[in-house]
Parts: sequence; C-alpha cells; structure tokens
Amino acid sequence: QDRICGGKMIPDCKSWVVYIPFDTADFRLGGSAFASAEGVAAAPPRIEDADYFMDCFEVVREFAEDGVLLSAATVGRGGLLKAVDDMISGSGCGLEMNVSDIMRAYQESSPIDVLFSEVPGVVIQIRDSDFDYLDAELLLQDVAYYPLGHPVHGAGIGVCATRKPGIETILDSLMQNAEGED
Repeated sequence: QDRICGGKMIPDCKSWVVYIPFDTADFRLGGSAFASAEGVAAAPPRIEDADYFMDCFEVVREFAEDGVLLSAATVGRGGLLKAVDDMISGSGCGLEMNVSDIMRAYQESSPIDVLFSEVPGVVIQIRDSDFDYLDAELLLQDVAYYPLGHPVHGAGIGVCATRKPGIETILDSLMQNAEGED
C-alpha cells in the first residue's frame, strides 16, 4: 500500500513535531499493556465525539494531499510515546518532547497518562515554513493540536513535563535569560 508520507522522522532540526488528538475525551490508560502492568483496571478508549474525529481526520488528510506532512504516525495502541518511538526508530534522530501544554489543556497531573493514553490521534512532522498554514487550518476547523518539539541529533526521546501555569513558565524563562544586562 502506497503512503503519501513516510512513517520515519526526517532529521530536520527546524521542522516541527505536532500531536493532534482525534478525541476531546480525557486521557486514560484504557486496556493498554502499561495499564495492566500497573494494575489499573479500565476500559479501552472509545470515541466520545464522532464529528470531532471526522473533522480531525479530514484536516490531516488535507495536509497529506497538500504535501505538508514530512512524516506521520498514528497514536493508538501504546499511546503517544509509542507513536513517537516508532517515528524515530531507525531515523537517525531523536526528539526532545514537551507535553506540558497537553497537561495544562487537559488539567492532567501526570505525564504518564498523556504519554501512554490510547486516545486516538496522530503525530505529524511538518516543515517550519508550513507551521502558520497548519495553525490556520486547525484553528479554522476548531481542531486542537500540541507542538511537541523539534527533532534533535542523536537517538532517543527526552520528555519534559512541567506543571507550572503558562505565565509562570514564561516568567521563569525571562528570569533565566539575562539579556540586555550591563
């Protein structure tokens, strides 16, 4: 079967890796192997909003047809971390992934739920020059998305998950950069 874009991440450090959940439901571990190992009894994920799922699918299909996608992977069994791992395996690059925005948006206290939840979605890689187009199209369709970061040289996945409110993160960043001091 021919694919419009590959499943392996392209080692372009300026490109963006973006997560698009295809459901509006809270993150849950469902019937994953991780949930079983942790003794969490839960039902597998279900689609809570079929119309939203279709909107997400259609906009991602348009990105593929327009040649915006450099690579893509489906989030499902194994969760977000598994999808990213599949993308970087054998690609010659890694990813420093920040899930803080996802945690804030869903009021999640644990990055484990975000990383291993089997809520359907996609992880896509796009050129930096296509980010504004992606942003406009997703906003137009009222589809949520979360930039995860940029590919990095080397292998592996690094995960950043701060629980600070957005303004606190911005203030910390400003305080650490002593730009303009004499």
